Amino acid sequence: MSDQKNPEIVGIVVGAAIVATGAALIIVPSLLGVDMMRVGYGLGCIGAFLAIMGAVTGVFYWARAATLQKILAGENLLAHWRYEPGQWQRYAEAELERTGSDKRSLFWLIAVIAAVVGGIFYIGDPKGGLWVVVVLAGLLVLLAILAFVLPRVEYNRNRQSVGEALIAPEGVYLNGRFHTWNRLGSRLVGVSLVEGDPAAIELQIAYPSRTGTQVDTVRVPIPRGQEAAAQQVMARLASLSQSQARSQDG
Repeated sequence: MSDQKNPEIVGIVVGAAIVATGAALIIVPSLLGVDMMRVGYGLGCIGAFLAIMGAVTGVFYWARAATLQKILAGENLLAHWRYEPGQWQRYAEAELERTGSDKRSLFWLIAVIAAVVGGIFYIGDPKGGLWVVVVLAGLLVLLAILAFVLPRVEYNRNRQSVGEALIAPEGVYLNGRFHTWNRLGSRLVGVSLVEGDPAAIELQIAYPSRTGTQVDTVRVPIPRGQEAAAQQVMARLASLSQSQARSQDG
């Protein structure tokens, strides 16, 4: 059992707040005597959209919170690991290098594509193409934050606390981050051992997105003395991955 709080509850609260805001936009205009034809119906439509989005958000995080709560309570755990400060520091540094390198490579690839596309539009129509360049530049600024800033933020967060991992058949809770593979089409597609100091279990989680199936890679470091237990965890998760693959094929 872990003494950590369930961070997924924040999503439920945010969803409820969005629903409440949407409901207010639907109800309040008529109570205040707002001209419904000119303003009220428009606000009501916006409110209905917000209410639906808030409800979807709340249900999504409610399912995640319920799953994580069972894991935090110690139900059906495959492993509950805590790490020595030195080992966790090495893991945090390795993750900073891995995730930072991947994000920087993707950023520069997109930057080159954006430069080519923006240049073509600008050459073809300088006035209209200028707006395309401005929009692409704004997108690159956002991507630069994701590529260069967020990995460092995550690294600093890891440095401020000694790591903890809870692994269950439904997901893994790693130092405040919950990764699950049994919600909204997500599934576990790969389990492997990564050698290093520390060694780690690498989990590949596929999930649907607007651009198709994407894969998120999560590495769970193996504490000293837990190598045999890690092999058992990997065997259990590999069996689960194969089961999910057969279910999808069927």
